[in-house]
Amino acid sequence: MKGQISSRFGNLPIRRKLRVMFLATTVTALALAGLGIVAADSLLFYNYLRRDLATFVQILGDNSTGALAFDDARAATETLAALRARPHIQNACLFQNSGTLLASYSRAGYNGSCIAEKAEGIRLEQRVLVAVHQVRLSERPLGVLVVRYDLEEIVDRIILYSGMVLAALLLSWVVTIPLSSRLRALISDPILKLAGTARSVSQQKDYSIRAAKQSEDEVGELSDALNQMMEGIQSRDNDLKAALEDQRDALRKLEKLNIDLQHSNAELGRSNNDLARFAFIASHDLQEPLRMITAYTQLLVAQYGAQDGERSSEIVRYIVGGTKRMRELLDDLSIYTEIAGFVEQSPEVVDLNGVLEKVKQVLSIRITETQAQIVAANLPSLTTHPSRMASLFQNLIENAIKYRSEAAPQIQISLREDGKEFVFAVTDNGMGIEKEYHQKIFVAFQRLHGKDVPGSGIGLAICQRVVEGYGGRIWVESDGKAGSTFVFTLPKSMGQSVTS
Repeated sequence: MKGQISSRFGNLPIRRKLRVMFLATTVTALALAGLGIVAADSLLFYNYLRRDLATFVQILGDNSTGALAFDDARAATETLAALRARPHIQNACLFQNSGTLLASYSRAGYNGSCIAEKAEGIRLEQRVLVAVHQVRLSERPLGVLVVRYDLEEIVDRIILYSGMVLAALLLSWVVTIPLSSRLRALISDPILKLAGTARSVSQQKDYSIRAAKQSEDEVGELSDALNQMMEGIQSRDNDLKAALEDQRDALRKLEKLNIDLQHSNAELGRSNNDLARFAFIASHDLQEPLRMITAYTQLLVAQYGAQDGERSSEIVRYIVGGTKRMRELLDDLSIYTEIAGFVEQSPEVVDLNGVLEKVKQVLSIRITETQAQIVAANLPSLTTHPSRMASLFQNLIENAIKYRSEAAPQIQISLREDGKEFVFAVTDNGMGIEKEYHQKIFVAFQRLHGKDVPGSGIGLAICQRVVEGYGGRIWVESDGKAGSTFVFTLPKSMGQSVTS
């Protein structure tokens, strides 16, 4: 309940809060003051009644000495009858020393009896003051006077004063409402204006708005703090707008550069396509002239070789060797351009174990000559182009045989799965490759050993083109001393896990 009242009061507008505070403070102060006045007056009046009653009883006792001295009941009754003028006296009883009742008085409607009392004094008994007075004549006790006085007079005064306090509260309420409205405005108006300024800033997003300082008190300090904060926000907002404008300019320039780059890439792509088509066409169309040169050279040797002897045979060997070398380059160039996509092929499900067996058959003569041993793990089936997979494994195996050491080639093909990739590794015990050449060997027509080792220098470039064409990666691991490991990855989306 207390929490609900606090919540409701906390949600009231500040004007109503101030009005409630003013009125509650005023009413509480007046109520406490009135309560204090009533309580103080009741206490003072009670003490006054005690003193007055004591004096009155003493006078009444003195007036009764004659009646007690002569046992004159009639005179005593007449003396007590004068108490009718005091309506709050319930009854009065006059006793002789022997305890015999001499005379008594009872207020109309009072049915109490007279009881002899010995202890002199005034005591409070159930909202009634009981006064006991010893009547003496020349220090000789004659009898006892007992008077009972009710305190309804105090209750009447409390009711009267409470009504006056209530009237004062009502009057103060009427006076306080307009007064509190004026005083409330002195406090609430600056706060409401400050709140209005904050609301305008929030709604309009205009940080140039400033709060008007109404006073030098805490509200004025709050206005200064708000204005300083708005200045800081406005400054940062301006800086942000400038930065955004600079960013837009940079984006416009970047878009223009991207468009220019796209045009350049398109031109470069067309040039590369034209060059690749030319290389593809040339690699096929030059095969026939080379075969004709070789055939006619061998025919000339057959007809006229005996005339020139060893000299003509040496020339023929040079011609045949050159044409053979050019034919190998054209074959590799044809394969390279085919992998680049200028010869359209449809992918199919290919068992890499079968591809590897066909590669071994193609390289069977070299394998037998070098006594090479090839050990391969169980390879998966992939949705790919069989010719490209054959070129990939053939070039890697042929590269291991070609750059062998003095020992017989030992070639191991392994496979592992890493997340979403198949990771293949072709390891040999050959010469090894220095670290500085690990990137260079994948560039087309780059040969590390010159003409000492036969080859076109395009084999590893073909491997890279194949692997990257399927979204994979290829690299070499070697310390340059003994053996190399060519590692390449292919996405698992091309096939299924070997274990499955």
